Amino acid sequence: LVMPTQQTRMARWALVLMSLVVAVAYGGPQPANNLLVEYMPSPVRGLDSAKPRFGWQVSHTDRGQSQTAYQILVSSKQGGNGDVWNSGVVKSSQSSQVEYAGAALVSDKSYYWTVTWWDGSSVAAPVSVAAQFDTGILNPQWSATWIGGANQLRKEFNIPAGQFSRARLYICGLGYYVVSINGQVVGDKVLGPFTQFEHTVLYDTHDVTDYLVSGPNAIAVSLGRGFYAHGSVNAGPVSLVAMLSVQTADGQTSWPVATDTTWSAINGPFVADDVYIGVTYDARLITHGWDKPNFNSSGWKQASTVTVKGTLKSNIAHPQKIKATYVPSSVTEVQPGTYVVDFGQNIAGYARISAVGPAGTAITFRHGEMLGQDGTVQNLYSNAPMIDTFILAGTGNVERFAPTFAYHGFQYIQVTGYPGTPAEEDFEAYFIHSDLPVIGGFSSSSPVLNYIEHMTRFSSLANLQSIPTDCPTREKRGWMGDAQVSAETVMSYWDMGAFYTKFMNDIRDSQVSINKGGTVGDTAPFYSWGSNVADPAWGAAYTLLWFWNYQYYSDTRMLSTYYDGVKEYVENLISTSDPSSGILVWSRYGDWCAVADGPYDCAYPGPVVSAFYFYEQLRVMVKVSTLLNIPADTQRYSKILDNVAANWNKKLYNPGNHTYNNGYQTYQVLPLWLGLVPQSDYQAVVNYLLNDVVNVHKNHLTVGIVGAKYLLPMLSKLGRTDLAVAVATRSDYPSWGNFASQGATTLWENWEDTRFQSFGSRNHIMFGGQGAWYYQYLAGIQITPNTTGYQDITIAPQVSSDGLLSFASGSIATQRGIVANAWQYSTNLCATAPEHANATLECQTGVITNITFASFGTPLGTCGSYSLSSCNAQTTRSIVEKLCLGKSKCSVLADDGVFGDPCPNVLKSLAIQYAGCGGSYLTMQTQIPANSVGTVVFPPLPLSNLSIFEASSPVWMNGAYVPGTKGISGAVSTSAGIEVRVGSGSYSFAVNGLKTPLECATAPAGDSLVATCPPGHVISEIVYAHFGTKIGVSEVCDDAPMTMEGSCSIGSAKHNVEMACLGRNSCVVAADPVLFGDDNLKYCPSYDLMHVKYSCNM
Repeated sequence: LVMPTQQTRMARWALVLMSLVVAVAYGGPQPANNLLVEYMPSPVRGLDSAKPRFGWQVSHTDRGQSQTAYQILVSSKQGGNGDVWNSGVVKSSQSSQVEYAGAALVSDKSYYWTVTWWDGSSVAAPVSVAAQFDTGILNPQWSATWIGGANQLRKEFNIPAGQFSRARLYICGLGYYVVSINGQVVGDKVLGPFTQFEHTVLYDTHDVTDYLVSGPNAIAVSLGRGFYAHGSVNAGPVSLVAMLSVQTADGQTSWPVATDTTWSAINGPFVADDVYIGVTYDARLITHGWDKPNFNSSGWKQASTVTVKGTLKSNIAHPQKIKATYVPSSVTEVQPGTYVVDFGQNIAGYARISAVGPAGTAITFRHGEMLGQDGTVQNLYSNAPMIDTFILAGTGNVERFAPTFAYHGFQYIQVTGYPGTPAEEDFEAYFIHSDLPVIGGFSSSSPVLNYIEHMTRFSSLANLQSIPTDCPTREKRGWMGDAQVSAETVMSYWDMGAFYTKFMNDIRDSQVSINKGGTVGDTAPFYSWGSNVADPAWGAAYTLLWFWNYQYYSDTRMLSTYYDGVKEYVENLISTSDPSSGILVWSRYGDWCAVADGPYDCAYPGPVVSAFYFYEQLRVMVKVSTLLNIPADTQRYSKILDNVAANWNKKLYNPGNHTYNNGYQTYQVLPLWLGLVPQSDYQAVVNYLLNDVVNVHKNHLTVGIVGAKYLLPMLSKLGRTDLAVAVATRSDYPSWGNFASQGATTLWENWEDTRFQSFGSRNHIMFGGQGAWYYQYLAGIQITPNTTGYQDITIAPQVSSDGLLSFASGSIATQRGIVANAWQYSTNLCATAPEHANATLECQTGVITNITFASFGTPLGTCGSYSLSSCNAQTTRSIVEKLCLGKSKCSVLADDGVFGDPCPNVLKSLAIQYAGCGGSYLTMQTQIPANSVGTVVFPPLPLSNLSIFEASSPVWMNGAYVPGTKGISGAVSTSAGIEVRVGSGSYSFAVNGLKTPLECATAPAGDSLVATCPPGHVISEIVYAHFGTKIGVSEVCDDAPMTMEGSCSIGSAKHNVEMACLGRNSCVVAADPVLFGDDNLKYCPSYDLMHVKYSCNM
C-alpha cells in the first residue's frame, strides 16, 4: 500500500489554490461559459424535452459581482440572431434551470444558443460562444419496427450522390449494442442503461455525418443480452430499433434506414453472454466484412419482428464509457499453466487479452477481487463466476478480445489455456462507469484520510453504471439504501443532476410496476432483488434524492414531476406507522452491517433508524409542499411531523440510562441530528455517545451504513472534530483505514473482512456516506441553510489546532462555478521569490523570532514541507536570520550576489519558512463563484488580540469589523467564531494573534474544579480535560501530559467542561462521575483526579 507523501499532499494543496485563479484577457464581466442544456454540455444529442432548461456560469474580474439580467438567443443556424427564441433582457440572477419559452421545437433538428449577461453595474458581458443542442424524436414519429432473431443484424442502403450536411442515428439495442457504419464503430459508449424496461427504454442519438458516404453504405449491429434479456429480468429477447436521418445542404431530410424485416440476421461470435457469468466469444465465427457494403449475406436469414413494451425515450444522461486503462503490475504463474494478472486497482469493467495460437484454443480468464493465500484468484459468488472465454480463430496473427457485453468487478484475472507464456503487454483492464463530470477534489495533511477518500471515490465510480449500484460483482443492482447514504458523497465528487434525473424515473417506474399502495422496492429498477416493500431506510432514497437534487441543483421541475409519486410513498409509510404514537418503527435492515452484528448477519433492525428516515421524509414533504404551494399538504404533513416529534422520546428514549434503544452509536447520533433529544437530557445523551466512542470502543466506530454517514458530522456538530478525525483515521479493526492497511483500493462490504477472508464484496459504496464530511466539515463547504444551488455558501472549516490536521482543502465545481476553500494552521509562514526578485517576510503582529527553513537554489516541496536539494547555498539561513530576526518586516533579494551561486547556469529561487509574529497562524484561501455570496466562518482559536487580514487589508481587529476590503461587506462575532460576509471572488485570509498562555486547574474526585480568568476576560478554549485515574501532572501547565500509559479518562470530559465553562469568566465543575455519564463505573474503574487546561481571551 502506497500512501500519499507529504510532498504529494502539498502538491494537491497547490493544485487547489491554482484552481482559484481565472485567466482573463480584459476586465469586467466575462463571456458566460460552461453552457448546459438539461445538465449536459454542448453538443447535446437527442433532446426530447419540449421545454429544455438552460444553464451557464458567469465570471468577473471584480469581486462581489453578480448577474442582474440575462438574454438567451436560440437560433436555427450557427451564427443566427434568435429566430427560434429571443428571451429578451430578463432581470434575474437565475443562471441555471432557465426554461425554454420559444416556438415549438422540431424533431431531428440542430439548434444553436448563446447567452449574454449583465453585472451589478449594468455592464453587459460579451456574448457567449454558441452552444448546440439537437432534438431527438419529440413526438410518436418512430416509423421503425422492433426487430430481432439473432445477435447480429445488418442493412445496406444507398445515399444518392450529392452533398449531405448532417446525419443522425437514433438507436436502441436491448440489452447492449455495438453499431458500426461502413466498418467503423460508432461512438465510444459501451454497455447500456438499466431501466424498468416494461415502462421505459432509452435510445441513443449519434452524429454519424462523418461515417457515411455517397453511394452504397452498410450499418451493422451486434446485440448483447445485458440486463434486458437476462433471466433475472426476462423483459424479452435481444431487440433493436433504429432510424437514420440524412440532411442535404439545402435542408432536405430523408430517412434511408429504419429497422424492419428487410434487415438480415445471423448469430455471431458471441455464443454466450451473461452480465454475471461472463462471455464466451468464438473468433472462428467472425464474419469478415459483414459491417461493410457489398457483403454477400446469402447465408443470413431475415430479421423477425419482436415486441418491446417500454416507451422509447431519449437517453441524455451521461453514458457508460471506458474511462481509464490499467496495465498489469505483475503477471505470476501460480500453478503450471495458470497465470494471475494483478492490475493494482479494484475496478468495474473488463479485461482485454491478446494471444497467438491454434484455431480452437480456449483461453479462460476468471475475474476476482482478492487472492487466496496460495496466490490464486478467489471468487465467492456462485451467481457471478465472472469467467470470460476467448476461442481463437487461429489466424497466425495476434488476436485480441474484450467481453463487450458484460462487466465485472475485479483487480485480478486468473488465466488458463493461454498458448505459450503471457507477458504483461498481453493484458489491459478497462475501467467502465458513467461518464460523469468530475467536480470535487479534497486533500488534507492526513495520509490515512487521503487514502480513504481515494477508496471512497473509486468505489463510487465503480458503482455508477447508469444506476447507482451496490457492487459490480454479484448483484449490480440499484439498492436504494446504498444509493441514499452515499448520495451526498457522490454529489461532492461528480455532477449528478442528469444521472439522478434518470434514476428518479427508474424509481417512479418501479413504483408503478410494483403497484402496491404506493410503496417502492428495495431496489430500482425492481426485478425481484430485495423486497417490493422497501425497508424505510431504503425507500427513503425516493424522497431524499428528490429533495437533494433540488437542494444541490435548484431543480424545481423534478419536485413537481415526481411530487405525486413521492407523496404516494410517504402516505404508504404513514399508513404503516405505529397507531398510538404515529412513529414508524418497523425495520428489516436498519443500520445494515453494523460492527455489533458480525459477518454475514448484516441486518441490524431497530426502530430508531426507521423513525429517523420517517421524520426526515415528513420534513421534506413540509418543505416541498410549501414550495409548490400545496397548503392542504403542508398542513397535513406539519401536523403529522409535530405529532411524531411530540411522541419521539416517549416511544424511543430510555431516560434511566439516557439511551435510545440499546445506546448503540447510530441510535444516539440520529436523534441528536434531528434535534429531538430533550433539552434537560441533552448533555447526558451526548455523554453516553462520547463515552461509548472514546472509552468503550477506544475511538472506534460500531456503526453500519447509516451511522457511517452521520457519526462523523455529528461529532463535528458537537465540537468534537478532533474525535471525528481520530475515529476516521484509525487503521485497525473496525475502521475504513483497516481496509487500507490490508491492501484495499476500494471500500469493502464488511468491517470484519481480512486480506484472505471475505464475507462479501470488496467494492461496495455503502460505507461511503462519510465522504461528504470531508467537504462539508473539514474543508467547510456547505450550502447555506434554506438556500439552494450554491447561491449562498457557508465556508466553515473545522480547523484543528491540536495537530491532528494541519491543513485541508476542498473544491466543488458547482453549476455557478468553483467553490473552494483551503486552510492551513501552522506556526510557520512562508515567503518565496524567483531569482533576482525580493522575498518579503512580514508580521501583522509581533516580530520574526525564528527562521525554520531557508534555501537559495532549487528548494523542494511547498510551504510546510520544504526540503533541500543538491543545489543549495549553505549560507542561506544564516544570512536571512541576520537580515530578518527581530523585525516585523524584511525583504531578502534572491540573488547570487547575496548568497553566492550554488549551481551556475541553473534557474534558482529562494524559499523561506519563518515563525514568530505573535503566535500560531491560520491561513485560508477561499473562492466564491460569481453570482453567489458567502459567509466565511473563522472558528474560535487559542489566540488573543486576534486579527484577520485579507491579503494586507485588515478585516477584523480589536474585536471589531474593519470596513474597506473590496468584496467584504461585514463581520460579526458569534458562538461559531468570526463570521465574515463576502461576495464573489478569490480571497486570501490570514488569522493571527498572540498565542494564549495555558492555565490549569485540578480537583480530586468528589471535589469541584474551579477555572478562572482575569477580570474582563472569559474562557475561550478548553485545550484538554481529563477525569479519571491519576496521571502525572507537571508543575508547569504547558508541559502537563495529555495522557499517560495506563491512565483512564472518561470520553465526555472535554465536552462537559466546555459546556460548563466556555464564554464564562469563571466556572465550577463538580468532579462527579455521575454528572459525566458514568453512574456505575462502567467506563473507568476509579475516579481520582480532574485536570483541565484552558485559555482565556487575553
